[in-house]
Amino acid sequence: MPDDTRLHREGGANLIAAAEKLGVRRDIMQSRGFYLEAPAGRLADETARLRYGAPGEIGESTRTIGAYEDRVLASPSLEGVVLRYGFFYGPGTWYRPDGAIADQARKGESAIIGEGNGVWSFVHIDDAIAATVVSLGAEPGIYNIVDDGPLPVAEWLPAFARWVDAPGPKRVSVQDALKSAGEEAVYYHTRLTGASNSRAKAKLDSAPRPLLWKGA
Repeated sequence: MPDDTRLHREGGANLIAAAEKLGVRRDIMQSRGFYLEAPAGRLADETARLRYGAPGEIGESTRTIGAYEDRVLASPSLEGVVLRYGFFYGPGTWYRPDGAIADQARKGESAIIGEGNGVWSFVHIDDAIAATVVSLGAEPGIYNIVDDGPLPVAEWLPAFARWVDAPGPKRVSVQDALKSAGEEAVYYHTRLTGASNSRAKAKLDSAPRPLLWKGA
């Protein structure tokens, strides 16, 4: 994550500067649809801010990406489009039957931390691509590129395990996870908020498929 954060901070600044200097009309930025602030039990819409107060490397990442978003949208010469994607799944991603997360699950390494009440928004990689193509000519602004059914870790992770023929995830207390995996892992499992895709469906004709392992 530190290298990814540096990529957004330094590479993003260079990209915007080059685009402005060369007269580029539109800048489409990849952002995060899973680090958004929202009240408990609610989905984050496009007015939500990124979680600047998150712990460790997550907080550093969100502050950097948030500043990058602001710069893209505030550019006087660019039509800024910010696409806040959910967790990618499908071909070529971590979340597929022959991917890294499935391998971990089949090795019995998957775990639900605490209540597992952190809500995750996923999006199939092909649906993300389709929305991105439409955004080339869409109204500038922010769009959440996520599917219709955000789920808490305690629901999606066991279903994912069944989908890839893996044993069910074990349970780990928050206290034990803090010692073994760190505060960022606990944050992912207990604090994330799902995102609403209403604007993308209205403006980008987004029609994301249901999560493939939901109900497995």
